[in-house]
Amino acid sequence: MINNDLLKNEFRKRIDCDFVNRSKLGVIFYAVAWSILFLASSVHLTNPYFCWIMAGLLALISAIRLGLMIIITQHYERFTLGLRRLQTCLVIAHACLWSILFFLANALPAFSELTTSINILTAGIASASVISLTPKYRICLIYNAVLTVPTGVFLLLDPEQWNLGVLIGFFCFYLIYITRRYHKEYMRAFRIEWSLQAKQKELQALSQTDFLTKTYNRLFFNEQIAHQWYLAQRNREELALLMIDLDHFKLINDKYGHVFGDECLVHTAKIIRNVAKRRSDMVVRYGGEEFAVILPQTGIASAISMAENIREALSAQAFSYRDAQHVMTTSIGVCAMLPIGNDYKVLLHQADDALYKAKKNGRNRVEVSELNQYEDVP
Repeated sequence: MINNDLLKNEFRKRIDCDFVNRSKLGVIFYAVAWSILFLASSVHLTNPYFCWIMAGLLALISAIRLGLMIIITQHYERFTLGLRRLQTCLVIAHACLWSILFFLANALPAFSELTTSINILTAGIASASVISLTPKYRICLIYNAVLTVPTGVFLLLDPEQWNLGVLIGFFCFYLIYITRRYHKEYMRAFRIEWSLQAKQKELQALSQTDFLTKTYNRLFFNEQIAHQWYLAQRNREELALLMIDLDHFKLINDKYGHVFGDECLVHTAKIIRNVAKRRSDMVVRYGGEEFAVILPQTGIASAISMAENIREALSAQAFSYRDAQHVMTTSIGVCAMLPIGNDYKVLLHQADDALYKAKKNGRNRVEVSELNQYEDVP
């Protein structure tokens, strides 16, 4: 099932990033196009101040938008709302400035030399905005309205150019239709992509989860024990491992049946998770009735304390299922070390040896690996 809040947040982040990527080249178009237009005509001679002021404003907004793109890439999570609003204001500012040029080219004889060129460029800018602004549907509509509507209304009221005003009106409706259609397609594509990614993560989680106890499985253990070893080695931190085995589990299955035995495993997993509840603690069903707990950033004293808490919690009261009851006990082997070298399996071997010693010495007990025997354990 899709989490709508998460989907909304991911979609907002995606459209902001897509807008940046789609607008990189178009941002500088305004200033460059206007500079070429007025310098190639006599308008820069008759209205030099206006031409250069407009060129400067267009270039300034383009520069700010380019800088904003870099900031968004690096600091999006910190200033999301502010960056989004500033980005919107700059987009509309570009539309306003170009709308003024579009209006003047069609309204004042002094700019009539630029009419054809600006009309063609305006149609191109409006059409291109449907692609770059499609994720931001409302902004796209506002942008094109600001760009074309003032001039369209003016031409529609002009007896000599009303037909051009009608044409601009039809063009506006066409842009609305295309924008809406592209936005729906964009949204549908995003939903499909997001759903596929969610399914992929779900499948990955399932592949690493034990079906019965909902703890991690052996595949996850094999990947994480190596990863945590190298991580602890790099950070110069201790890494601990608990190997946990339910005592006489075969007798439980023989006496109460396999369904009762399965419920015992589920109960045991819950007990272990209730004790090993740090976010970094990893509870694993190692195999059969055996569990393992990977404990990053944990010394031998803390590991022994956790192991004793698990053992005591499990044996504190009889486990009941239907009409059957049984007091379960467990043997636990503990090892903690500061990783050295590439042989991460030494941690596993030491914890496993300690587990064997716990079972050999009478079960229902916690034993420490030989390399931890000389630690000052309270």
